[in-house]
Amino acid sequence: MASAFPTCTSKFELTAKNLGVDPNNSAAGFKSNTVAPDPRFLRFRSTPNPSIASAADVLLPGINAKAKSERFVLGPARLTRSDFKSATAVKLNLGQWVVNYRLTPAGSKVWNAFAKRQFHAMIAVVANGQVYSAPLIQPANTHFYSFHGTGEISGAFTKTDAVDLAKWMSPTK
Repeated sequence: MASAFPTCTSKFELTAKNLGVDPNNSAAGFKSNTVAPDPRFLRFRSTPNPSIASAADVLLPGINAKAKSERFVLGPARLTRSDFKSATAVKLNLGQWVVNYRLTPAGSKVWNAFAKRQFHAMIAVVANGQVYSAPLIQPANTHFYSFHGTGEISGAFTKTDAVDLAKWMSPTK
């Protein structure tokens, strides 16, 4: 299915090349470039009620959007709820909320292949039609390492955000 959106201008893509991740920056653990939003997407509305099964691209807002321009053009989901064994919201010692997750064996295989392709690039964590987090894949590492079926998603989460994401990621019983 063809996308209803234009192709992102290459200088605005959230790729490893554009982000220029430097894992050897000891002051911050890593350093990366900031990539501005592509102004070509300002005239498009966010996708209403996106389907994770959709083969079309979607345009979604982030949950902590400081500006209306913080939106993400995303292709089909790589992982779905059925790829997760469990997910839990956790408050870290410094007060930050994160979501720890465990994948099924099949989900782990898919995730490792996708994360390896996106090494030092950004991906999106989507639930309920919103981007909860857009992390860099292993920015502090110089080489890709397997996730071994587990991981942690961080962002500027409130407790409610973390709990909602963990509930969404947990398979329904």
